[in-house]
Amino acid sequence: MAEQKPTALLKLLDDERAALLRGDYADLDELAPSKQKLLARLGEQALSERNMQRVAHAVRRNQALLAAAIDGMRAARGRMDGLRQQRSSFSTYDKSGQRQQVDAGRTVIERKV
Repeated sequence: MAEQKPTALLKLLDDERAALLRGDYADLDELAPSKQKLLARLGEQALSERNMQRVAHAVRRNQALLAAAIDGMRAARGRMDGLRQQRSSFSTYDKSGQRQQVDAGRTVIERKV
């Protein structure tokens, strides 16, 4: 059996990497079905050790980028939650130095006619 080259898979993994670096997560959804098919067919191909290493390297590289993207989204969500909480309440200290939580209720503007 002649050796096959994983050209289509490597191209797709490069496209996935580019989408991750751009933060274009919609492209990842579009690439996923093709990626699954190409990875499933990988076992049927006669690849050299060198080509298997190239594919493994590209997959590991993209896994690291995906993990970093997920960590970044979690951090952003945590920051947004913190900002939301700051808008609804804040902490202050009383005369004795004890910390006290103050809820920020709705601000009412009184208008006199």
